[in-house]
Amino acid sequence: MTLKIFQVSFNSDWSYKVKLAEGFRNKIISEKAAIDLPMTVVEIIELGNPEQAPEVKVGDIATLAWMMDNETGKGFFKEAIRPIYTFLNAKSYNEAMTNSKGLDVIIVVVRRITKRNKETSCN
Repeated sequence: MTLKIFQVSFNSDWSYKVKLAEGFRNKIISEKAAIDLPMTVVEIIELGNPEQAPEVKVGDIATLAWMMDNETGKGFFKEAIRPIYTFLNAKSYNEAMTNSKGLDVIIVVVRRITKRNKETSCN
């Protein structure tokens, strides 16, 4: 079963099916509590604009991390895990983290133009 997470709509986007082989993990980064999520690309689903698409291929690994020593990091983590929490009918975030191991999910990488300098960034 595939679960869709991490979608934001801006200018153009790219969709990937990824495997959460290790799921969400508690980590220490720079001596501070953090949670990370390594993802392995299983399939490239859609490229919004192939000419601007990031160079991603099947088998690539990407990792997201959230610093848990501040409210912003905690909030973004809760936003990211919410679809998995709901899908698994978890009773706690720890339960959702533990049971996220091995899930196949769809992520959407979004490219947007910032207002300050018209540069692009991926979220």
